[in-house]
Amino acid sequence: MNDGDRADDATFGNQGMDANHLEAALGALRNPLAYLLPMRGSDGYAVDFRLTWANPSYVALFASGDDSIGRPVSQTMLAPWKAQLLPAYIEAFADQRSRTIELTIDVHGQLFDFLFSVLPTEAALGISVDYHTKRKRAEAELELNTRLLRGVTRLQERFLADQPVHVVFASVLALGMETTGSTYGYIGELVSGEDELRVHAMNDTSWDD
Repeated sequence: MNDGDRADDATFGNQGMDANHLEAALGALRNPLAYLLPMRGSDGYAVDFRLTWANPSYVALFASGDDSIGRPVSQTMLAPWKAQLLPAYIEAFADQRSRTIELTIDVHGQLFDFLFSVLPTEAALGISVDYHTKRKRAEAELELNTRLLRGVTRLQERFLADQPVHVVFASVLALGMETTGSTYGYIGELVSGEDELRVHAMNDTSWDD
């Protein structure tokens, strides 16, 4: 499984949980979510993982019952999750590379996006997860697009008003920092044929102290 693979419209059915109970369980979600130890086959490669520790959110959301600790993931993880996550766990452990797996789960018509982070070591796997609803994601994307549109409009107004270059660069930098959530940034120009960087705009809040 590649990073960012999706499994849309899977069925979420732990303990007959409806959307309201799922929201409550997600509200108690804490990371790290779980630690897994490899169970190796005759060839020495991991074929499954034993759940050695998990916080209560894991058991409530992803496992088949409270007796999941100490048992294989293949026996305790609910089917919609297992079909997508267990192969990714095995692949991440074999490659010793982190994986990010995005799954979309349908709970009574409401879609939830889950983003699993799989962090392998030579001896174990660490699992963490983040989530949001489709509606919240759409609202966040709309807000970001609105900010970008307003920012680009402001830049066009400054260009059309023939404002000084340093004012325009400062506006470009401010828009870039707002979009990325950065606290530091600069706009520079590498001068052709010279070992020189000309900085046209810079912002570093740590220098304000």
